[in-house]
Amino acid sequence: MNPPHKARTSWWWSLLVAIAATLIIFRGLGVGSIWSDEAFSVELAKQSLGQMLRVTLSVEGNMFVYYFLMHFWLAVLHALHIRWSAFWVRVPSALAFIMASLTLWRLGDYLLGRIGGAVAVMLWWAFPWAVTYAQQARSFAFLFWFAALSFYAMVRLIDAQDDPSSQRWGFLYGLATLFGVYSFLDMVFYTMAQLLWMTWAWRAGRINSHRYQLYGAIVAGAAFLSLPLVPSILHGGQVSWVPLQTLPDILRYPNAWIKTPPQSPITVFIVLGVSIGIVNALTPRKGHETHTPMRRAFWLGLSWLIVPLLLEYLVFTYLHFHILDAVYALPATMGIALSSAAGWLSLRSVPVSWAVLVATFIVALPQWPRGQGISLENWRTPVLTWAKGVKPDQSIVAFDNTSGVQYTLQYFIDAHHLPITIRPYPGHFTWTEYIKLNTKGAYFARAVSVPALRQDGILLAGHQVWFAFAEGPMGQARPLLTWLSHHAVLKERLSEKGWPVGFQLYQITGR
Repeated sequence: MNPPHKARTSWWWSLLVAIAATLIIFRGLGVGSIWSDEAFSVELAKQSLGQMLRVTLSVEGNMFVYYFLMHFWLAVLHALHIRWSAFWVRVPSALAFIMASLTLWRLGDYLLGRIGGAVAVMLWWAFPWAVTYAQQARSFAFLFWFAALSFYAMVRLIDAQDDPSSQRWGFLYGLATLFGVYSFLDMVFYTMAQLLWMTWAWRAGRINSHRYQLYGAIVAGAAFLSLPLVPSILHGGQVSWVPLQTLPDILRYPNAWIKTPPQSPITVFIVLGVSIGIVNALTPRKGHETHTPMRRAFWLGLSWLIVPLLLEYLVFTYLHFHILDAVYALPATMGIALSSAAGWLSLRSVPVSWAVLVATFIVALPQWPRGQGISLENWRTPVLTWAKGVKPDQSIVAFDNTSGVQYTLQYFIDAHHLPITIRPYPGHFTWTEYIKLNTKGAYFARAVSVPALRQDGILLAGHQVWFAFAEGPMGQARPLLTWLSHHAVLKERLSEKGWPVGFQLYQITGR
């Protein structure tokens, strides 16, 4: 056990980290419109539990835990009569980011000491992409948290002094890993990196065979409990909208995450820390000094970065699963931060450690606001405010692949409790082709089938219809536009710079 004064010191450091993380993640949390993926999260989460299970266990298993957590969070907001604004639907992610920050700090504290933990977490906050995606109404913040928690529990499992302690840390590791996989499927690759690390620890004599077998049983149990996600993995792993990645693309990931050129102060500072860590790790030592905490933290962070990316690349390249993307690999930023902190703290001098802490704050602080309050679509007008002018007797039609406007539109109607009565969903489009939601509201047409729209009663004489047309190439819309030019009158056109779509209100005059 830690002496009382150390426990009190740890408590104060934890409080400071929590306060700083809160200020970083809540600043600008409600700024920027909900974008299509966030709107999809809310729209799926508002469905019944049975419908959600059917969808998530068949084709949308990624972020499983997040959808169900959001389901209950929306129920709480509804009970408290709180509108589903961008701020409130993002609150669960913000809280998970705070927990991720505390967990990363605790891991750094355990391996490097209080200052080392603070350096690691401040460097992680300096990756604007991590903050931006943690603010989204998506599962990224939970992936950060469970990834950090699983690495921390793994280290404590290795260092446990007795069997009861190792079992407790093993149980925590299993929970963190299982929830991590159910929060984001790419957690599997971080688990594989941990398996390699534990195998090395066993072969190096750091743990005995009994503890390695315990770890193996935990991983096998988590894998078994993850089997319900297999159908959705097979169905969604080869989606074409994830961009093709090459090795040069992957090597540029850190610069994308940090949003700065290679010569920027923060980039140089992080690279210097990693370089110092490499020199320290390769410098010959005698006896027990070979496995110093600094070296262990450095190699752990480096494996946290390299191994998952390498495994993702191999699966991506040879199994043709489009699962490799700079966004999906964001937990690796925690590994970089830990490695760089370990490198700087390997200088092993109290005055130098404090100087490193101050220097980290100076170079990292300007980075923190860069990731705050960013909507990934950056619409100048908050989420289709034109919908407030839609009348109950009008229909709304959006087309496939129109920048996800269908989800964003329905979210806006739900969030603002707009008195728009729109006929039940009768069509199919992209993701919701398999969801078949019965309460979607707006009509979402597959492509631009004029016969289908007529059959479903949308293009009836005297009917007013809002159409959401993509601002890009209009090739797919030509058949409908041709029909409208002969059988309808354009009554109103709405569009603003920054909108991915324009809205046109037509009065149908005849067949």
